[in-house]
Amino acid sequence: MPLRSAAGRGATLLRVAALCLGPATAWAQPGPSAIAPQPIAHASQHPGPLLVHQEGTGEIAKAYGTPRWAASVTAADKSFADLSILLIDGGSFLTPEVMRRFAEAVSSPRRYAAQIRADIVGRLSRASDAIDRAQAERELRELDRLRARGPLVRPVRLANGRRGYSAVLGFSRIDTTFATALPSPDGRYELLVSVALPFDRAGLGSRPAAAQYRQQLIGRPLDAVQAMALSVYRQLFPSRRPRSSLPLPSPLPFPLP
Repeated sequence: MPLRSAAGRGATLLRVAALCLGPATAWAQPGPSAIAPQPIAHASQHPGPLLVHQEGTGEIAKAYGTPRWAASVTAADKSFADLSILLIDGGSFLTPEVMRRFAEAVSSPRRYAAQIRADIVGRLSRASDAIDRAQAERELRELDRLRARGPLVRPVRLANGRRGYSAVLGFSRIDTTFATALPSPDGRYELLVSVALPFDRAGLGSRPAAAQYRQQLIGRPLDAVQAMALSVYRQLFPSRRPRSSLPLPSPLPFPLP
């Protein structure tokens, strides 16, 4: 499925951005046919098989920039949370204003998280019905869970000298969206990879062989989406391999429900 918007009633949107640094050799536009599912399965610690689908861009994708194409990665048995992949024009999503906000989030992570929490608390106090109140309470619980495990926004350094970011993109009534945004080596394109983690996780990774994937996605969602995004990036821009500032996530030392 294409990248879904977290906007709407009771939604909190956290923007993502990247810094474009220096000139580089121009790249031809890569296509979704360059994406193989096996490296993504390996990066996510999912046993596979996974499937790659080309998607229509639609109006929602256009809200994130000027789309070139959209794709998704799924598992037939629903043990893999649908991964959305969007290639857009460079600078159409990662605008100067978004980059400014993101730089502030990285330099002051506690203040950034506190501002988001204050916004949700404010909506909770103004909630006019039980539906809005329940939504704000869900967002608060999820936000506090994520805050306890690290920053909501973090940089991803690429070997080509550019920088991307992984971030909590926003909340909807049913899930939390996590995304990694990476600029292409020449800055002409931006790769936006996202996954929506449902509040109801009963069926996610229920297949026994997918237990490690489930543990990573729930326990370290930013690590998980970043690893998958880097896998896609390497396939789209193979001669300029990105190197994350963080290693491939390791299994959590504690079990998850």
